[in-house]
Amino acid sequence: MSTGTIPADEFVAPAVVEPEAPRPSLIGKILAGYAAWIIWRAQRHDLRRLEAMDDRMLADIGVARAEIGHLVRFGRHGA
Repeated sequence: MSTGTIPADEFVAPAVVEPEAPRPSLIGKILAGYAAWIIWRAQRHDLRRLEAMDDRMLADIGVARAEIGHLVRFGRHGA
């Protein structure tokens, strides 16, 4: 006599399929590249301005010449 149900010892759970992460579109990649380029240009501009200062001006703002690159990339409290 079959009731139409599967006995518990024969039941196999269906495989869990993770949804695929959406792939970035071409426009998304272009915009991300453009944003990275804008950030790079701003950092380059700041780097050049700080490197143009003499050591006394840098000391006035509390920056050593050796740390200019790090400060421009990561900020004063950056990692």
